[in-house]
Order: sequence, then structure tokens, then C-alpha cells
Amino acid sequence: MINKALEYLQREYLHNLDMIEGLRRDLYDVLYAAEDGVLICDREGGRTHMLSCRDAEAALRIAKLTQPGCGLFVAHQADTVEPLRELLGFDEASECWQAAYLGDTPLSVGDFEIKKLDMSYAPVAAEIYSSSDYLEYMQRQIREGVLLGAFVDGELAGFTGRHVQGALGMLEVLPEYRRRGIAAALESAAINRELNEGHVPYGQIVIGNNASRAVQEKLGMSFAAKNVWWLEND
Repeated sequence: MINKALEYLQREYLHNLDMIEGLRRDLYDVLYAAEDGVLICDREGGRTHMLSCRDAEAALRIAKLTQPGCGLFVAHQADTVEPLRELLGFDEASECWQAAYLGDTPLSVGDFEIKKLDMSYAPVAAEIYSSSDYLEYMQRQIREGVLLGAFVDGELAGFTGRHVQGALGMLEVLPEYRRRGIAAALESAAINRELNEGHVPYGQIVIGNNASRAVQEKLGMSFAAKNVWWLEND
């Protein structure tokens, strides 16, 4: 069924790249794949589902296969967002740009000191990113070796990681270190790591975060013509 799913998704490669990479990296199982759409869910309890499909009618029918405990549902068609949100009982729908680095040439990180963070940085990274509620998430990032930090004169200036869904993200630069090119250096280092691991680097940016989009554009990321939506509860 995975071949059928990939065949469908590759018709709009960049738009569906999050799903394609999830399958290629063996992070997801295929719940449904046919001519009217593809539904996948992560292998860690089905917390994340992703759907790309023909229309709202197909979305409502296919989404009935969503596993219990789904906390994030990624929809790929605009006309499916509200029907899916109501069907699945989610409070919020956040529209996002999807971008990917489609080249194979590593990027320069300049003269910045960038290295993997150790567990001593988990609490501060969680607080900077959102709140202490993210401590366990940051600890996981560190265990997996994907939370990178940028240092200036020995002090943490910013960091970036990789979400469990496979997307680059959590790019944060402390206010006193902004406008020095640190965000671009961190993103470049993360892209280089993904290339080294044989992945297509990609990320999703909430509409309106123009500063983050500008960084991605500067680094040569390609943006999908269509957006995606995160459906979740507050």
C-alpha cells in the first residue's frame, strides 16, 4: 500500500513532501491509499495523522479511519479544513507554508560555533520555545541528537531542532543576538544534517511568521504553491 500512497502523493510533490518524507523515513503507517486520497499516521501511538485527498467528501469518509488519541491532524486541502475540524473535534486550525531545500549542496554556517546541545540545556530551551511543558520534548530532541545550539562567546544564542513528524523547526534566537545571521546559520546546519542523513529537508511555517519565511527564502528553500493546516486542540 505504501507504493500506492507514494504514487498519489508524488503528483504534487512539494505540497505533499511532509507525507512523502514521513513514509520514506519509516515514521508513518499508511491507513488508506486510493485514487481519492492518502491517510497516514505516525508509528508512536497515532498521535499525528496527515491527509491529502481529492475533496471534502473524500476527506470526511477517509478521516473516519483516524486512530483514537490523535492530537495533531495535518490537512492538505483548504476545502477540507472546517469539515475535518468539526468531524474530529479540534479547536484550532493553523494555516502553514510548506518549504523544502531541494538542492544537494551543503550550506555555509559561517564562523558561528554550532553544536549539539546536551541535557543541561533542556530546561532553558523549553522555556524559550514555549514553556516548561516542553521539557520532555526538548529532552527527546537532545537524546536524538537533533537539537543544535549556536554559541557566542560561550553563551547560548539560539537553537533549532527537528519535530517528531520529521520537519525542521523550533528555530529560536535570543533577542540580544538577533540580526547577526544566527538564524540562517542554525537553519543551514540543520539542513546539512538532513542532507547527510539522506533526507529532503523541509519545514512548515505558520502563516504570518514573515521573519522565519525570510530566512528560508534566503537559504534557497522552495515553497509549495498550496498550504497545509494543523488541526489541534488549544
